[in-house]
Parts: sequence; structure tokens; C-alpha cells
Amino acid sequence: MSRTFQLIAGHPVLDFVNTLDYRFRDAGAIELLASYADLLSFVRQSGLAGEHQSAALQGTSHAPVAAKALRSARELREALAAWFYTADEENPLRLEAVKTLERCFLEADRHRQLALRPAPRERNESLRVAWTWGRFENHPRLPVWLIARAAAGLLTSKDTNRIHECKSATCRWLFLDMSRNHSRRWCDMQLCGNRMKARRFQRRLKPEPSPSGLPVPSKN
Repeated sequence: MSRTFQLIAGHPVLDFVNTLDYRFRDAGAIELLASYADLLSFVRQSGLAGEHQSAALQGTSHAPVAAKALRSARELREALAAWFYTADEENPLRLEAVKTLERCFLEADRHRQLALRPAPRERNESLRVAWTWGRFENHPRLPVWLIARAAAGLLTSKDTNRIHECKSATCRWLFLDMSRNHSRRWCDMQLCGNRMKARRFQRRLKPEPSPSGLPVPSKN
């Protein structure tokens, strides 16, 4: 049974980083990419891979190279997490992350190929070429390369200034803040937003103890 992901970050790369849930929780994180099948489900649900592409890759899910691809995907994810969550530019973790990201990005680029794309006759256009995955279209590492390509695009764009983390200390999921004044605080209002509002409301209702040890009556 394929896993269903909560894709609420506004960008597939940020949703990908969020696949290690409760990353900073004392009780431990929850791995949402538990198998290669989960990785395939993610790239399909996030729109990075099509249905036909995902179905073709499903046949390789038990191959040893698929297990290596899953490990590579997690390595890429943690390098992205180190970059996004580490603000200090001189932090050794962030500097090491850049090396890993560069290696992943270059590997993805090495497996792309130029292919001829006949133009539609009705447009009266000449023959042209386009980037494809060619003979690597059904390679088990393709999901990693698809994510790497998307990550390279995000990290070299101006949208990096809009990447924030959820203000819930137990969540801290990443998201792309596209609000006009950059005021978004929660990964999702229905999840963490309403939960934190409820907690603040309960704290306001809770009576404060008096010096005598008896509760102070509410002002309401």
C-alpha cells in the first residue's frame, strides 16, 4: 500500500525535506521514506514524475540498486535540511551540505540527454531538441535525479528568501511563504496553526494561583 504524503509546503523540494517528520523532536523523528516504494509515491504525488514513469519504476523496487537509490535520496534530503535549517554560513554542516548537493546536482545532469523533438506541422516550426532522460528513463535512481534537478532550481532562485519553517517547535516543517507581507507562520493552518491557537486559548483560560495557593477567579 502506497503512502500518502501531506504536500503543503508549496514546493516539492520542501515537501521532500519534510518527509523526515518531527525532525527535532526529543522522542525521535519519524521516517516517511521507509522504502523505495515510498520514494516512488512521493515523486508521483508531488508531480515530479508521471503515472507511467512511476509505474515503470515500480518493477525495479526490489532490486539492490533501488535500495541504494533510497539511501541516496535520504542523503540528498539531509543535505538540503542542513542547508535550510542552518543559518550560519560558516557552519561546518552547511559547508559539507554544499559538497553533497553539488555532487547530486552534477550526477543528475550527467544522465540527461538531448533528443530531437519534431515540431507540430500546423505551427510551421523547424525541428528542435529538448532535454530528456533517454535510456535512463526507467533507471531506479531517476527519482533522486528528479528531486536533485528541482532542488538545483530552487536553491539558485530568488524564492530561497521565502523559505520558512513552521513556528511549532515540535513540527518545524519547511514551506514557501508566498503571502504578500511574508507573514505566514504555520506549515498548515488546519494542522499546527489551529493546534497552537487552541493551546494559547487554554493557557488564557487556566486560572493563575493566588499567594494563598487558591486559584484566582477569572476576569471574565
